[in-house]
Formats: sequence, C-alpha cells, structure tokens
Amino acid sequence: MAALVALFHTVGDMLSSNSFVYVIALDFSKAFDSVCHSTLMDKMAQLAMPDQVYNWIRDFFYERYHCAKFAGDVSLSVDITASVVQAQVLDQPHI
Repeated sequence: MAALVALFHTVGDMLSSNSFVYVIALDFSKAFDSVCHSTLMDKMAQLAMPDQVYNWIRDFFYERYHCAKFAGDVSLSVDITASVVQAQVLDQPHI
C-alpha cells in the first residue's frame, strides 16, 4: 500500500509541471510463470522503449537459477527459462 501512495504522490507532483506522465508498472509475482523468457524479450525488443529500460528488464531474467533444499539435501541448480521462482511457500501439515 505504501508503494501506491508513493507512486500517486510522485505522479501528482510530476503532473503539476508536466501535461502528462509515463508510468510503467511491472508485477513479477505471477505474470511470467508460463512465458518463455526469450520470447518475451523478443517481443519487448519490438516496443518503443528506452534501451536502458529494456536492458534492465532483460537483466532481471538473465542467468536465473533455482535449487531446492529438503531435509538437509540440496538439489543441483537449474536454469530458469520460463518462470521466476519468488518466495514460494509450502504449507506443512499440522500434526
């Protein structure tokens, strides 16, 4: 909620001296769970966006790895090419 308040405040301030404001909002929580990263980046490369914004987004997806730990054993790292693993929670049964 605090992020929205800060965003609205910043946009409001910018609109006081500009006729319009560009806002780019990205929600990475579930949006890319089934999207191939290379396809996404190919499509984004066709958009009229500043190079530094494209490069920032690309860097977010580049060389992402995931491994799992269970009962002290750690799996091998696997390259993530079609999803982003973020703060996933596994519920444990209550005994």
